[in-house]
Amino acid sequence: MNIKNRTKFVSAAVCTAFVTAFLINPMPAMGARKVTEIKLFGNSTDKPATDAMIKRFEEKYRNIKVTPTYYAVTEGQAALVTQLAAGTAPEIIQAKPGSGSVDGIVSMAKNGMIAPINRNWSTLVAKDDRVLRYKGTIYGVPMSASAVGYMYSPEIMKKSGLLPPQKWSEVKPFCAAAKAKGTPAYGAPWATGWPTIMHTYAQTATLLYSTKPSFSEDQYDGKATFAESPWVKSFEMMEDMNSWGCFNASPNSTTYAMLTDDLAKGKVLGWLGLPTIIPALTAIAEAGTTWSFAAHPATDKVKETFIPSSILRVYALNKKAENNYAARKFIDFLASPEARKIFVGLSGGIPAGPVPGYVATSPAIAEIMSYRAKKKTFAFIDQQWQSPKVQQALIAGIQAMFAGTDTPKGVAEKMDKALQGK
Repeated sequence: MNIKNRTKFVSAAVCTAFVTAFLINPMPAMGARKVTEIKLFGNSTDKPATDAMIKRFEEKYRNIKVTPTYYAVTEGQAALVTQLAAGTAPEIIQAKPGSGSVDGIVSMAKNGMIAPINRNWSTLVAKDDRVLRYKGTIYGVPMSASAVGYMYSPEIMKKSGLLPPQKWSEVKPFCAAAKAKGTPAYGAPWATGWPTIMHTYAQTATLLYSTKPSFSEDQYDGKATFAESPWVKSFEMMEDMNSWGCFNASPNSTTYAMLTDDLAKGKVLGWLGLPTIIPALTAIAEAGTTWSFAAHPATDKVKETFIPSSILRVYALNKKAENNYAARKFIDFLASPEARKIFVGLSGGIPAGPVPGYVATSPAIAEIMSYRAKKKTFAFIDQQWQSPKVQQALIAGIQAMFAGTDTPKGVAEKMDKALQGK
């Protein structure tokens, strides 16, 4: 082989080797897109809605990936506290308004766990707002509002031949008739914890807060107490309902998941709770089953009935992500009408801000909106409590009442001690 031919052979061999190496270990493409990952801490109840929002966000911002982790309410609160303390919590946190729960916006802002949003959202968050602002600064993005009332299926109720009570005197015969048909009138998933609060929130909205909206302020001023207020009566009303056979058997052993399944299958007629249960019910119930909402009576005067209703679902920015560009992009997206429309459409909620062309997603939501339009609502009271310990005392107290180890007065007194920080 002459030198010329040898050179050609070597050159060809080198080229072949280079191409082979490239095919096995390709070089990064010029200008390849760098993807930034952020993580989200979410409520399992809202998984379909949150997943849909994330999908839309990633379509708009292809260089940002959002990875969610979902928790049930009670377990999630404990996990979030642990993660925030350890510095391992996700950049985006689904939270609650106010300071009445450990994942409350005001509570976390006060403890330096979340970052200020620093956006001029006066049309979305009122300047005098006290559940999403801390010291006047916005810390939470409101997504949806909700309400407490009797959730039921008109189709299932029609088969029973009954109608939800509109007066307190109608509750006892309603429960008796339902029990006679072998179907408890009210689901009671006390084992899960947070559902225990729904009855007292519904009853005190009418018995107390509709006429004394400043009651919480009076408490902190030392002018009022739970133990000397209609809160005691609300607990007594729960005891009455229990003695009338209104609830399913063994409330303290019944979970929210069990209640959801029973309600969807018509094994219990209704539940005094939130419409956020609707997506889960729809996934289990027979096709064509719809879900409605009825205000829970506390007196015999229908016009006096109020319902608890206010912002429920909000998002916050972890303090460690204060200067995270991708996380702030997602927060800005959450504040958009597009994100709110997606969220409320799949979560069983009401928009917490403007959504052009919004139409109620169920008869339940339409009924709640009518109460809100008539201004016959009062905010979820825990949002005014300055410590999560008050709600914790309420939950433990109701469970103890149903276990026969505490009394209405005793529960109220323990709530007073929690409010006073004792």
